[in-house]
Amino acid sequence: MEIKLHLNIKEAGTNSYLLNSSENKDLPFKVEGLPDTLSAKYSVDDCIIITDKNVKSITSNNTDVIDLKILKNKNIFKQIPPVYKILFKKLGSGSLTIVDKSNVKRSFGIFLDRKKETIKFGNLLSTGSKYEKFWEKWSTDVLYVENTSNTDVLNCVKTSLKKGSTPCIVLTEQKNNIEKTLQQCSVYLEQSQQQMILILPIKIVKEQWVSRVKKLDFVNLGVLLNMEDMETSLDCTRTMGYEKGLYFLQREANRSIEKLKRLGIDNRWLLCFDQNKSDMANKDHLPLKFNNDIWLNYLFYIAKINKALDCQALLYSIPTGLLNRNDIHNHTNTKCDYEDGSVFFFFGGKFTTTSSFYKENTWKDSKLKINGDVITVEPHLDLLPMNNIKYMLFGSKLNTGTTSVYSPFSVGKVMDKEFLINSIKKYKAKIF
Repeated sequence: MEIKLHLNIKEAGTNSYLLNSSENKDLPFKVEGLPDTLSAKYSVDDCIIITDKNVKSITSNNTDVIDLKILKNKNIFKQIPPVYKILFKKLGSGSLTIVDKSNVKRSFGIFLDRKKETIKFGNLLSTGSKYEKFWEKWSTDVLYVENTSNTDVLNCVKTSLKKGSTPCIVLTEQKNNIEKTLQQCSVYLEQSQQQMILILPIKIVKEQWVSRVKKLDFVNLGVLLNMEDMETSLDCTRTMGYEKGLYFLQREANRSIEKLKRLGIDNRWLLCFDQNKSDMANKDHLPLKFNNDIWLNYLFYIAKINKALDCQALLYSIPTGLLNRNDIHNHTNTKCDYEDGSVFFFFGGKFTTTSSFYKENTWKDSKLKINGDVITVEPHLDLLPMNNIKYMLFGSKLNTGTTSVYSPFSVGKVMDKEFLINSIKKYKAKIF
């Protein structure tokens, strides 16, 4: 069984942590299997091994958490030191005491806690001096622009770095000059030791210039999978029944997995899933509406692909409207002010409807609570880290879509009364 842990090993009386780095060069003994970071991913089968003639003894003060096995050499003709194998059995804390041949005793505190899987949030960057106050107000993890000019790409990088955000460039079509633009961005990224995300449509992943971009240290590549390319509709559990629908979604995931493998996509890539064009009430959007069941279907499909390729994922272009007849804001369902259920699905919300569509629950999801026409949705954000989904980028790709940030398209207004922004703040306050 694998559990994700924080593994911190700190020497008593110092501020020094044991990591695989040059900081450990002054240790009088060799340690193998140390974590590379303070937030290493460890399982109960991982261990640290110490084999050194300078070690006289090692003891653990809490073998329920930190087990210690000593493998002694049975060859009496060779002076080979014993192997000390340190295993982590469960969450908790304890200490190891290591005594060297000079009888110098050193103690190391070991703390094992469940690793916090935090989600990174982002939104479309609105440029211009009139929006600067808004971006000062909202600290975001990722700022992205889509299919824009070289100037806008550079501006995204500069603005993101100024705010401490990760810049993200999304291409839905080939841009012949993107390579040169990225080289210009590298100056700013290298100065700040920051990386950027470049998301490419699946149809150009094999282009020659992409192989050159792969070699740029400051670029994390993502491949964009569009819902329009799916052969199986995401509402298949509605039309076929729950079990048959999931069977067809698994087949759809298998098709996507094989396609990505043929393109050479592996765990160095970020898998990006484009859910829709815009909010569901926008006449320009794709015809499929999302309810609680369909979102769960989509996450099921994404999780199967992530697991098979061992990749992290990004949800892209998530609509930001709210379902009407709520206590926050009722949308007019006109330009830049359309309703949608995605934000309520992830962050929770309450609304009233006579529509049976939003009451459907083939998944028997306990987070969907129905009391007559009053529907309460509890947050589903916890499903994302469980399925290796690391990023959520909000905002319609269409100029007519609902905006949750100050935007030129919405005449400088936030159309959800800052519900999304405040929901993200509450989530982060709870996590950290």
